[in-house]
Amino acid sequence: SIVKLTGGRALYLKEINRHLALICVLREEALTKQAIIEYNINQFQKAILELFNVTHQISSSP
Repeated sequence: SIVKLTGGRALYLKEINRHLALICVLREEALTKQAIIEYNINQFQKAILELFNVTHQISSSP
């Protein structure tokens, strides 16, 4: 979700998983590049979830 703030800023919130969210403060004009923002956030989300999976596998192994 996006919350417009004062001073030409916007707050961008994205759930990564049940326990983690990404919060970004952007300039409002950056919101015109929504496709690039979504792509970058999705790449970040994949990397974080992969890291969680690897960490979980390591901690679960005997």
